[in-house]
Amino acid sequence: MKCPYCETAINITWTTHFIYEHDECWDPYEIESGQEVRHGKCPECNKLIILLVSSNFIGTDRDEFGSLRERYIKEDSPYNEVFIFPKFSIKTVAPEVPEKYGRDYKEAAAILAISPKASAAMSRRLLQTILRENYGVKKGNLNKEIDEFLDSNKVSSFISESLHYLRFIGNFAAHPSKCKNTGEIVEVEASEAECSLGTLDALFDFAFVQPAILEAWKKKINDKLIELGKKPLSDS
Repeated sequence: MKCPYCETAINITWTTHFIYEHDECWDPYEIESGQEVRHGKCPECNKLIILLVSSNFIGTDRDEFGSLRERYIKEDSPYNEVFIFPKFSIKTVAPEVPEKYGRDYKEAAAILAISPKASAAMSRRLLQTILRENYGVKKGNLNKEIDEFLDSNKVSSFISESLHYLRFIGNFAAHPSKCKNTGEIVEVEASEAECSLGTLDALFDFAFVQPAILEAWKKKINDKLIELGKKPLSDS
């Protein structure tokens, strides 16, 4: 899993507390539906994570009070895992990204687990806003605006493929309101909301982070040239 704080891929040794459901004649080795609370700390950032797991469990051993000491999830059982704390992934945004974009991005990420539909709608609207405000694409529908952006800007293959993939799983042809009214809550493919956030990550890097790094590098070089009494480099 990824840590909801630092987004590092981690393995946690969980401490578990089992909440089970059974009657007085319950066989300890039969299936028991219930929930398991798991808590532990991220080995990278040392922050607390608490999960609630709901499934069908089978007991293998009990103590003198009848409580399960060991259990495992039955194969092919329904499984649901929910963050109790923190309630959602806490996304970070590079400082070079304008605050108004970062705020909307964090909100879209925060509601991902609660409502993928709403998260995808916010991401589409933010994507359209960035293309219009920073690249001057003509206002139309999101599908055409993506085409204009890709045709007029030299972007990395990663961004290009991300945008194409977003259009494919977003199924814009079947749901034209996604293009025309990007903030509308409409049906989404299972992976569309996450893909939308990943596309915004790539666009943030292209539009804001890398240009800022280049400007800082150019300033450093020119300051050094001026210090040496030489003419600073000009933009080509």
